[in-house]
Amino acid sequence: MIGKSTTGNNFYGCVRYALDEEDGCKQAHIIGGNTIGSSAAELSAEFSQNRQAKPHIKNPVWHIALSSPMHERLNDAQWQQVAIAYLDHMGLDRNNHQYVVIRHHDEPQEHVHIVVNRIGEDGQIHHLRWDRLKTIQITRALEKKFDFLSAKPGENFRQQVRSLIDKATHGQPSLLTFCQRLEKQGVVPELYQRQGRVTGIAYLCQNQRIAGSVLGRGHSLPGLQKIQQVDYQPERDFDSLRQVGYTRVHGSKTPWPSRAQIAWMLRTGQLTPRIQQWMKEKGTDPERFRELGFTYEHLRDELQQLSQRAVSRTLSQRDTSSKEKNTGLEL
Repeated sequence: MIGKSTTGNNFYGCVRYALDEEDGCKQAHIIGGNTIGSSAAELSAEFSQNRQAKPHIKNPVWHIALSSPMHERLNDAQWQQVAIAYLDHMGLDRNNHQYVVIRHHDEPQEHVHIVVNRIGEDGQIHHLRWDRLKTIQITRALEKKFDFLSAKPGENFRQQVRSLIDKATHGQPSLLTFCQRLEKQGVVPELYQRQGRVTGIAYLCQNQRIAGSVLGRGHSLPGLQKIQQVDYQPERDFDSLRQVGYTRVHGSKTPWPSRAQIAWMLRTGQLTPRIQQWMKEKGTDPERFRELGFTYEHLRDELQQLSQRAVSRTLSQRDTSSKEKNTGLEL
């Protein structure tokens, strides 16, 4: 895991940033601490009460950000354990100093913000010496202390994907059946094709793509066939795999919307916030997609038509003398 320690003098600005009150896209929420307030204004008022006892202290705000290894997923209780262990290792008297722990759900790396008042209830100051170096040492110690923290970034995530793949290969299924099983578990397979032949496989999970070869021999395309006994017959399966949307031309960009995006929508029953915002900007009501039942075909066709209409309008509005340039729509 990664830790960052800084100090400052503005409680309101720090807590407002940590609570993400400006745009709310990080889905921040309080998961621990010894404060009462739930907003930046309320928490700032609490912190300021102790600050009045030592107005000469230049930087009473202590701000720590702790990030989990890439792709690792911790629950609120685990994050609380990590935050408390960090503060204890740093020698903070949690009964004397105010602190709040705020969790963010950013992709692909979750993290928490800890905001601490260096001025205690009794007026004592928590002194920070070599806090950045200590933070590096402590995060390494926490990885050894807690089993749910991986010292190797992403290993827990990769192991979860391996387990889902192994489960989907039960009974020597066809490649199409394997792909469909995997997608129901939240992992979207992506088969690379070249000149009508499937040449490799990658897996999309939680908006991240992992090549089969990275996961190990048994999870690459040859490994699935030879080790996991997944049955693939090109004459029988290729056209079906291509029509359903599991194949992708080698070296090409993923079409929009990607199957991974749509699979996420189908699984969660909602559109991503970015796509909802984009649709509203283009004059389309996101709620009408709920009425369609969230089938893959409906979403794919409707979203692609909306994208094509937006591109056409953009091109028609340009000066014919300017050089044509397709900017696309980045979601």
